[in-house]
Amino acid sequence: MKTAKKRPVAPATTEAPVTPAPAEAPVATEAKPAPKARYAKYEWKDEQVITVLVASNPKRGKSQARFGLHKTGQTVGDYVKASVDAGNPRMLARADLRWDVAHGLISIA
Repeated sequence: MKTAKKRPVAPATTEAPVTPAPAEAPVATEAKPAPKARYAKYEWKDEQVITVLVASNPKRGKSQARFGLHKTGQTVGDYVKASVDAGNPRMLARADLRWDVAHGLISIA
């Protein structure tokens, strides 16, 4: 028959238990800015004017053709109409505007 090993017992002390020191409060640093929205969260009126901010078309694939429809001085309504006339859904034209503004390719005022 095996006997269990006895664990050593810590000697009893009459001293008060030691409490750990409170953790130091973290040093206040500059607040982190809110994460940038992936896309602008608003719609523009059809009368507002588009300004192209890049010299050449930075897009590739199907979006390149849609970006080519942007003209400085063109209104939002004119761009959406041109995009729809090119066979794109109206929703996609509005989504392109939001993406292009969010990425600094165009501005709308």
